[in-house]
Amino acid sequence: MAAMASETSAASELYLDNNATTPVSAEVIAAVAGTLATAWANPSSAHGPGLAARAVLDDARRWTALALGSSSTSDIVFTSGGTESNNLVLHSAVEHAQAAIRAAEAAEAAEAAEAATAGKPVAAPSATSSARRPHVILTSIEHPATLRPAQVLAERGAITLTVLPASLADGSVTAAQVSQALQPSTCLVSVMLVNNETGCIADLAAICRVVRVWEQASAATAPSGPATAAGPASTGVPRRVFVHTDAAQALGKIPVNVEHLGVDYATIAGHKFYGPRIGAVYARGLAANHTPLFPMLFGGGQERGIRPGTENTPMIAGFGKACELIVQHLSEYQRAMGKVMNALEAALEATCPAHLAVIFHGKQAVHGRSPNTTNFSVVERSLLCSRESGSGSSASRLAGPSRLGSWKLVERLSDAQIYVSRGAACHSGSHGGGDPEPSPILLAYGVEHGIAQNALRVSIGRETTVADVQRFVAALWDACNHVLSQ
Repeated sequence: MAAMASETSAASELYLDNNATTPVSAEVIAAVAGTLATAWANPSSAHGPGLAARAVLDDARRWTALALGSSSTSDIVFTSGGTESNNLVLHSAVEHAQAAIRAAEAAEAAEAAEAATAGKPVAAPSATSSARRPHVILTSIEHPATLRPAQVLAERGAITLTVLPASLADGSVTAAQVSQALQPSTCLVSVMLVNNETGCIADLAAICRVVRVWEQASAATAPSGPATAAGPASTGVPRRVFVHTDAAQALGKIPVNVEHLGVDYATIAGHKFYGPRIGAVYARGLAANHTPLFPMLFGGGQERGIRPGTENTPMIAGFGKACELIVQHLSEYQRAMGKVMNALEAALEATCPAHLAVIFHGKQAVHGRSPNTTNFSVVERSLLCSRESGSGSSASRLAGPSRLGSWKLVERLSDAQIYVSRGAACHSGSHGGGDPEPSPILLAYGVEHGIAQNALRVSIGRETTVADVQRFVAALWDACNHVLSQ
């Protein structure tokens, strides 16, 4: 297995929050340092040093494409990180749809003018303004970097937005849910490949298939009339429906092949797979304008004008090296993390004190989980009861308030130099004067409020050992007993 920088800063520390950020691998650090020393020139310069810097970018782009299963390096654009990447995809899909709507409206206006000139009756507009707005479909468990920009566009009246509810049984949303939500004005479906809090994997290939079937059927049944570059005109202006996946938590943990999945866009962030804090976007057939990317920033022609600004060559070199390690060692990483995760969950179940209960979130997801992530709640057994959920399956609830708030356990474990989280780092700020709210992701999955409030996310790393997780489990029971004794 590739050499790693230590996942802890001291022998006594145990870092189990790798879904928030991984340490940077030793190879990546060396790649960044070497580039700073030897490839510091501007990659846009035509002289020798500039060409050497350009070669570093080209090599990183090649490894990024390979890590994502893309056959074309021209489909990769480097960005500042996952948030920019997700915003860029949403911006591009909506702008593409808006252009199609404008073209259809212009064609209708031209037809109306021609009819008026000829003294013929002028047809009424074929759609309401709401039906003509681009429609976006997301899941309820998306990262805020995807969900929030879509919500802002909807609040401003730029799009209509459908947020599909996810379930723990499915791990995400189903292809049938997506199929039922598609509309003539739909321009984008975005479904994260691996959830950052539960590790549940979405059946993304099936979702892509139903979108393609719907897209083809929509084009076949569209009425005759003016056509745009994006598709034939009709009431809702049918056009291409792009599929995006936020693959930040997938890369380096499970195989990712964008061509097999069938997605149009994929976004990744280096600090989730032992690289630096920059990101990348995959856009299928970008060079041939098959899948559009429109700039949000304007300036020079870097990254083909899509992401202008002098390239951050050292960080891109490190990003490429992190992708290279995945290409070369993914099966090793998967086996090692899977073995440790199995030991962790077995220890939680086998050693749980009689007065406590462990409730896993997503462990039985039909499409599996990332091998490095578990999410569970610890509750007082005396409070635990069950109810029948709307789907008829058994779900847990509490008969009263628990004293085992997960923030208390996180703090107690941190005192023991063991670092876990309550959920996504972007949701886990200071809780101030009162009890913090539980993870919105778990609530979106349908986990009962009191149980969600006790949830812990443990995300192991490439170098985590069975002994490490056994230490964590023992410390967790000590923390629970300490909190209950107060």
